[in-house]
Amino acid sequence: MLRARLDRVMLAPGFCYQESHVGTNAIGTALEQRAPCRVVGTEHFDHALTRLACAAAPIVDPTTASLLGVIDLTCSVEESHPLMLAVAKRSARDIEQRLVSANPAGDRVLLECFLRARRGARGAALVGLNGQAMYTNAPAVKILHDMDRALLWDLVSPALFERQRAALELPVPAGGSSFVSCETVADGGDVIGALLRFLPQPVAADAHPAAPEPRRPRPALGWESLTETERSVAELASEGRTNREIAVSTFLSPHTVGYHLRHIFSKLGVDSRVELTRLVVQRGREAGRVTPAHQVLSQSHPDVIHPGGLLARVMSG
Repeated sequence: MLRARLDRVMLAPGFCYQESHVGTNAIGTALEQRAPCRVVGTEHFDHALTRLACAAAPIVDPTTASLLGVIDLTCSVEESHPLMLAVAKRSARDIEQRLVSANPAGDRVLLECFLRARRGARGAALVGLNGQAMYTNAPAVKILHDMDRALLWDLVSPALFERQRAALELPVPAGGSSFVSCETVADGGDVIGALLRFLPQPVAADAHPAAPEPRRPRPALGWESLTETERSVAELASEGRTNREIAVSTFLSPHTVGYHLRHIFSKLGVDSRVELTRLVVQRGREAGRVTPAHQVLSQSHPDVIHPGGLLARVMSG
């Protein structure tokens, strides 16, 4: 029965399940956000998928940080369970760990050190390097391009065999020079590689790389507390669009739009679309911009949007 149902929704090799094609779904959303997700029933955008529950987790290449694919668990809504997401996540991590284990022993130690450092890199360029292998995260790829691994190792290794840490200036293919903090990677007392952290400015030799600045927390209330998706939903709702119309514009399901609206109302301290519209319009006027849709509403229904006045009409949603 499940195979027949999957055939009806064309969940098979060769069909595209990206968000841009079928809207909210576990496979496409996991690919888009590069993060695990679970989508159940009416949270799907496509009506044909609303009887299914899916949990998916992305699989990332441990050496290049590129996205290799997604592992997905699918069943009927009646048989779904929250632990499906945990199983998908664990399976994806196991696959990534097997990719690590497939490397030679020395490279495996270097790769494991690189992966630990990558989790805290927060967008900084990072390289794991030795005489046989080079592992880079996405920002480092942009800096190094096709720079030869052997040449880079020849530039780095002399300084590291004298001390555990060093600060170097390395020529890169882009034509400039990059300052890097180098740290040795050892296995049983033997130097088997190095971790390179690209720095925005020169540092003194033997200096530790500066700790990344902590991310500023998002405010709990007010317009600044809204996510980008919530702001888009708020703008569209203030133009008088229904949940289904918003869903079509944002590639979300109407159920998900309703979920976002509840969060928006809570964060902004409003109880209706009327109050939300007033806040959005007032914010637009303060910023010196009013959308064409708001101009039309203001001209045709002055009792709806009026400076300092009361919003008297309720728009359908």
